[in-house]
Amino acid sequence: MHLGKRTNMKFHRIIITILVAVVFDSCATTMQEPCESEIFAVKGSCFGCDEFIKVQFFDKDTKKSLSSRYFSILLVSDDEKIVSTIFGKSDENGWVYIKNIPAKKYLIFFYDDEESFRKDIITENKN
Repeated sequence: MHLGKRTNMKFHRIIITILVAVVFDSCATTMQEPCESEIFAVKGSCFGCDEFIKVQFFDKDTKKSLSSRYFSILLVSDDEKIVSTIFGKSDENGWVYIKNIPAKKYLIFFYDDEESFRKDIITENKN
């Protein structure tokens, strides 16, 4: 009877070890370095600098990442004027990553649907 308990303990240790390995493996795949965000349109001059934006966004209620969501980034000057607008899409893990932009204040807005996003691009390009 003592031998049966010992074998059972080894079995539990193996199961726990496998579960921990699976959890760490899934964390490693979700913590990958984000790719540069897909950019659809830019109004104004904003590229050619050495700075970048790299931030991951989550829904405050559900705690899920804002994956593959359309966004606009407004670059704001020191005197609070909009210098440039970037329209893009976050990656599958909710990352917004834009390279080669100036160090400025930024406002980032996410869209609920693609139609609103497209309307804003058209409106911005008319101005």
